[in-house]
Amino acid sequence: MKPLTGVRIVSIEQFGAAPYGSMFLADLGAEVIKVENLAIGGDPARKTGPFLLGEDDSEYFQTWNMNKKSVTLDLRSDEGKAALRQLVESAEVVMNNLRGDLPAKIGLDYAALSKVKRSIVCVHISAYGRDNERAAWPGYDYLMQAEAGLMSLTGEPDGPPARFGPSIIDFMTGTTAMVGLLASLLAAQRTGRGNIIMRARVEVEKSPGRGEKEQVVVTEIPYQANKARIHARIGELMREKKIEGISECRDESDRHRRE
Repeated sequence: MKPLTGVRIVSIEQFGAAPYGSMFLADLGAEVIKVENLAIGGDPARKTGPFLLGEDDSEYFQTWNMNKKSVTLDLRSDEGKAALRQLVESAEVVMNNLRGDLPAKIGLDYAALSKVKRSIVCVHISAYGRDNERAAWPGYDYLMQAEAGLMSLTGEPDGPPARFGPSIIDFMTGTTAMVGLLASLLAAQRTGRGNIIMRARVEVEKSPGRGEKEQVVVTEIPYQANKARIHARIGELMREKKIEGISECRDESDRHRRE
């Protein structure tokens, strides 16, 4: 038996951050039910190349969605909302990586879901958080890399900004959100009260909890990008080291095999 066997997680997720995070939970034995919007063809990752595996499937989608179940719901319809409530009744966690303003509008926040199940843990992953002037702004990994200044630290000092090859912001956000999720799941099991996990990719926003005594509000922010000033592009230059950078080397692997 795996550590999270018996834990049901309902995840309204797409593309990177939330699917990456919930992938680990599924690997650990949790029943992850992925909710997709059929009206837009499901998770856009299904059509993300370059390696497509047929209609509505791709290697990218399969990579982050192994061991999960999938359902399609229109969460703006009465039928979809009713189906979601049924899932919540038997779940321990509901998570999403929608735009910051959407969870409250479609009933995915703790205020709505705690009426269905008081101990539910709600996880919100968004670009800029939920309680600020940017809440309605969309965002994705490469934009966050640029705004946070990470592209200034990648590549050569005299070259153009360069992004990380993998979606490092999505990976970091998904991973840290899962740490908060697991901690809050333990707290909910101990107290019987649900928790809120808010994980924004860039924006700094401290949530006061709005005076709700039965919530534990955990707000984690990776970067203070909007307040930072980067005076010059430094790339991967490490001034304190004499030897740094990438150099071409001779490949002698064949010689070692011959010997």
